[in-house]
Amino acid sequence: MPRPPKPPQNKHMIKNLPRWMNWLIKTTRGKTVGEIAGVFPPVFDRYYKIYLPFAFADKFPEDTYPAMPDSVDDMNARAAIGKIFFDNNHWEKIKPDFLRPVYLRELAEIYQVPFSETLGVQEIYRKLGKKPIQLQRSIDYEVAVLDKIVEWLGPEKKVRQFDYGNFQLGSLHTAYQQDWIKVIKLSDWLVTFRQQNELLNQPFPYLSAYLFPPKKDWCIAAGNRLGGHFLLIGLNHPAGEALENLKGIEVERLTSRY
Repeated sequence: MPRPPKPPQNKHMIKNLPRWMNWLIKTTRGKTVGEIAGVFPPVFDRYYKIYLPFAFADKFPEDTYPAMPDSVDDMNARAAIGKIFFDNNHWEKIKPDFLRPVYLRELAEIYQVPFSETLGVQEIYRKLGKKPIQLQRSIDYEVAVLDKIVEWLGPEKKVRQFDYGNFQLGSLHTAYQQDWIKVIKLSDWLVTFRQQNELLNQPFPYLSAYLFPPKKDWCIAAGNRLGGHFLLIGLNHPAGEALENLKGIEVERLTSRY
């Protein structure tokens, strides 16, 4: 039998990327999701996961809250708890007065789930069999962590921003690629993050896929492909030691996987 014809090739793939994006994308394509080598080119000797906090309600009566009410009594109990804990007009969004930031390691301890460098919030949800009602996002808490990173790296530094969360820039037409590739001041990243996340209002943070300075002495990766409440950073030995000692953030050093 004759062979079926080959599918048409997308002529706007990797070859149309700017050279500074080739540095990043070409060396990471084809790797398994979850591998550091699938995120960063092999130019760094240290890799870290930086956790963004959740908002956690300490005193929420989770054991007595009828998550799936099936009676009038359950509905009344749910409403009574809601009046105390929930924002008006935001059903099941807990009032800021009850919230504190909590990171993934601490969350694993609270819910007695074994912690590892590959642990993600979805795994916690699966082990619990539900999403905890007392757990939610807080953009303010996330911005506070990003602000510490920006201050450490230098807020006035010019950086390359690849603002497309699923890492598929090569599949975009060249005209669209230019909308996602920018040169910004690092401090502008915070402004963009807050604007995008308040607009999207989704359960997980939206972060730019790649961020790095012209000299490529560090690289931040985040986005939909990674998932979860964290970002990754690749850098070299002296900066890695400084990052490990940076106060106010939770950092996990990685080996081959994230």
